[in-house]
Amino acid sequence: MLVIPERMIVELMTPEYGFNPIVAVFAAMGDGAAYNFPVLREALGEVAAELGLPFEALAFERMVEADVIITITSAPAFLLSSAHVSPGTHLACMGSDTIGKQEVEPTLLARACSHR
Repeated sequence: MLVIPERMIVELMTPEYGFNPIVAVFAAMGDGAAYNFPVLREALGEVAAELGLPFEALAFERMVEADVIITITSAPAFLLSSAHVSPGTHLACMGSDTIGKQEVEPTLLARACSHR
């Protein structure tokens, strides 16, 4: 398992470095060159590789193996359940950006803790 302290993230990642792949993906979706989030997953994998970090897209059954889970969906009902996530896993959930979207099961949120 690779654990990266928060103080090191600032040295590894700039807002532009993290944001530019996402902008490129949405631009590709807008002009029809891409139509779904696998392109975003590929962009995240490229950023992880450049930083020397391991990255693997997993099926739901294998999510319990993950140290970090990133969700970016437009799901109207949760896709990520509490059973998919092991204790101590870092979650970055970015898809539920409007009323009516929910990508994470409420019981998972109930057992989460926040580190600020």
